[in-house]
Amino acid sequence: MFPEMSGRLHRCRSWSYFARHEPSENLTPAASPSGLSLEPHIELRCEMCADYEARLQQLQDSEQKMRLQLTACQTLNERYKMELTAERLAKSDVETHVTNLSESTSKQVEEMSTSVEIICNRYEELESYFKNEIRRLNKHIDQVLMGRKEAEDQLAALNVQYERLLGRHQKRAEELRREKIDLPQTVEELQLLCLQLKEELIDSKAALEHLEDALKSEIFFLKDKVPYPYYCLLNINLQLCI
Repeated sequence: MFPEMSGRLHRCRSWSYFARHEPSENLTPAASPSGLSLEPHIELRCEMCADYEARLQQLQDSEQKMRLQLTACQTLNERYKMELTAERLAKSDVETHVTNLSESTSKQVEEMSTSVEIICNRYEELESYFKNEIRRLNKHIDQVLMGRKEAEDQLAALNVQYERLLGRHQKRAEELRREKIDLPQTVEELQLLCLQLKEELIDSKAALEHLEDALKSEIFFLKDKVPYPYYCLLNINLQLCI
């Protein structure tokens, strides 16, 4: 567009120059091919040149503005390219970080799943173990209760035997108290009575010691046997409570 207008403007300027410098007689009506005067045409050409010059100036101003805008757009484009490159790098870094984080998270999830599975298996083992222990303790408690019942029965029987023996000795002592004592009349009879009483006392003492030893043995046996169920039962109850 600009070269065409420049060519027209150049032709107009050439024609104007030719009209100003050529003699006027050469431009007579006879010299005109159509027999008309060329002055109106020259004036028209000059007006067109002025119009073309104004338009050319406007176009040049527009071109300069557009060049400035183009430079600004190119600068803005370069800045956007740099920003886009930075955004792509940042996006690549974020994608790399997200990928690494995803892999790490997946690995942690797998490890946690393995740990949970191990814990569940261990829990099942402990549950089975404690169920067996509870059954064993219940069986042991039943045995302890049975032993306690037997020990209580034996203790009751010993108490009855002790009461019977105590009553028998008390009865014998009462009989001895009520028995009439015949005192010896002579020293020989007194000595003989003392010897008899001494022998009876020795026999009674020996029998009493034997009975005491037997009772002590039974008492020690019961003391060793009776507290054991109580302590076992107490310990079992404490363990079950805990």
